[in-house]
Amino acid sequence: EMEIKDIYQKMECSKEDKEKIYRAILQKRRRNFAGSHFNGNDQKIAINHITFNTDGSRFLCLVRNFVKPGEQLITATVTVNADGSDMFLLSDFAIQSHYNWRDRENVIFYASGKELSCSRGWANNYILRDKSHSGEPVGTVLRGTPADMASSQGANISMHDLRLADLFDAALLLGFDAEGVCIGVQVENTEPKILTEDLTPKVKAALPLLVETLAAELARLGSPLIDKATGKPHLG
Repeated sequence: EMEIKDIYQKMECSKEDKEKIYRAILQKRRRNFAGSHFNGNDQKIAINHITFNTDGSRFLCLVRNFVKPGEQLITATVTVNADGSDMFLLSDFAIQSHYNWRDRENVIFYASGKELSCSRGWANNYILRDKSHSGEPVGTVLRGTPADMASSQGANISMHDLRLADLFDAALLLGFDAEGVCIGVQVENTEPKILTEDLTPKVKAALPLLVETLAAELARLGSPLIDKATGKPHLG
C-alpha cells in the first residue's frame, strides 16, 4: 500500500480526488483480476493515465505491469465512479494505448478490442461504451431506431435541446404512432480543437457504404431512390 501512496501523492489534483483514486486503486489491487495472464506470479503493477469523463462522474485508468526486457507490455482498462465505487473492467489485459473520453459514457480507444465481436486486427480505433463490453470501430455504419438515440432529460431543458427521440414521443402524445429508422456512421472526434468542416478519414471512407445502406433501406420501405439519368430505382 505504501508504494501506491507514494505514487499517487505526486498526482496533480486535489487532495480529495487523490484520496478517492487511492481508495479505488487499493480496492482493485485486493481483487485477483489478472486471471491467468501472469501464470499466477506476483506482479508489480502501475496505475497511470487517469482521466475523468466529460461530467466528472467517472474516471478511467490503465493498469500495467512492469515488464522485463523482451516482454510485451499488456494493459487492463478500468473505469470507476468518482467516489471509488462501481469499478468495472472495461477491457482485460491486452494491447491498450491512447484514449480520450468522447462524452460521459463513450471512450475513443486505440486497443485490441478483444471483448468486441467486431474486433479487427492487432489493434484499431474503437468507440467503447463504459460499463459494457460493447462498441464499434470508428467508421462503422450503424442502423437503429429513434429509441436508440439518447433523449433529453431533466427539467431545465429548452426546445432547442429536443432530440429525435423526443419528437417521436411528442408525436405519440398527439396520437401519431410514427416509425423511424436512424442510419449513421460511428464518429471519431465530436470536439475538434480546430473548427473544421471536414470528416476524419475513417468516417469519410464509410460514406459510400452509408449511401448504399440508406438506398437499400428506402427500397425496403417501398420508396426507392430514383436515378435522374435513367429513371430507374436505385435498390442499394
